[in-house]
Amino acid sequence: MRSTLETLLGGKADIWVILIYRNLRHDRTRFFTAIFGVAFAALLIAFEGGLLVGFTHAASRTVDAIDADIWIARKGTKSFDLGFGVERRVKYLVRGDTRIQSAGEVVVGWAPYIGPNGEPSSVQIVGIGKELDHSIGHKNGIAGRAGRDMFYTDKTYVQSLGLSAGSRVEIAGYQLFAGPALDGYASFMGTPFVLSDQFTVQRILNYPADLTSFVALKLSRGASLPDTIKSLQNRFPELDVLSTTEFSWRSRMYWLLQTGAGGALILCALLGFAVGLAIVSQTIYAITMDRLDEYATLKAIGAPQTVIQKMIFLQAIICTCIGSLIGLIAVHGVVALATLAVGWCEQPLWMALAVVVTLMPMSLLAANVAAKPALRIEPAKAFRA
Repeated sequence: MRSTLETLLGGKADIWVILIYRNLRHDRTRFFTAIFGVAFAALLIAFEGGLLVGFTHAASRTVDAIDADIWIARKGTKSFDLGFGVERRVKYLVRGDTRIQSAGEVVVGWAPYIGPNGEPSSVQIVGIGKELDHSIGHKNGIAGRAGRDMFYTDKTYVQSLGLSAGSRVEIAGYQLFAGPALDGYASFMGTPFVLSDQFTVQRILNYPADLTSFVALKLSRGASLPDTIKSLQNRFPELDVLSTTEFSWRSRMYWLLQTGAGGALILCALLGFAVGLAIVSQTIYAITMDRLDEYATLKAIGAPQTVIQKMIFLQAIICTCIGSLIGLIAVHGVVALATLAVGWCEQPLWMALAVVVTLMPMSLLAANVAAKPALRIEPAKAFRA
């Protein structure tokens, strides 16, 4: 004999699925409000996370872009931006090692800048030796090596620096000409990034003739990276010998953990994460508690507790999935707008999975907390005056 509940619903097979559908459809305003809350939380967490990821990538972007396997730096150098004091002779000393295919210099520093319109500013200027010129040039469709008295910058700085192809500018009193714009080299600092050849930058920065910032090495095919690093460390104990991955992470951790900029971004990301979780928890809890009367009615007509429990959890899953999808679609538009002002803002694909994995347990936990009073509610409540 069919139960009263099955009779009322027409005897469909998946009773609890039909119930949750009708329950959500019954009050669309409340349902859409819950969706909006989850969507905003997903957007907030994804955007703050994308800012943090973009910041870490920007902190080591030049290191990652240069086609080198090993970096030799002065002992204790914490970041690419702080490099100074490696003797240039190191480049020639390592060339005798058959495991080394090529060795080039990288020079970095800051210099005053005067644009084509005469507006003063400052730039971070990086000089790359001819052995490494192809690393960035070829990746950006620039044939050949950087010419003398030429420089490149990221496309996000073209307008702020007042540039067009062939523009003549002044950097530290030296005249340079703008080359094609690069893509993906926006700096996380307010100072624009400028790239030129090694000797031009050494002249601009008035660098000592016997010093450079870094020596970058490319290994021969088949050479062991750990063995080569160990050998070079024994040979140059007064210097740091790091793989590109190690140096990249060192630069990222310095800017993230030892500077105010990184600390502020981490704090913002944590606050965004906490606020997002709070919004989801409150949204799911509220949408469950608002339906206590419906659950009491279901219990009064014979619905078992397992059906009510399934309804509550499925309701949380539906709201979280739809809201997260909307939020993650919207965040790409927000990031596109943000990159107009913050060129290093990113939104990697794995961030979507991270957001869903983060929000789903929290929504289920909130649903579980709200399910307890729903399961304890007396059926008589459905017939109160």
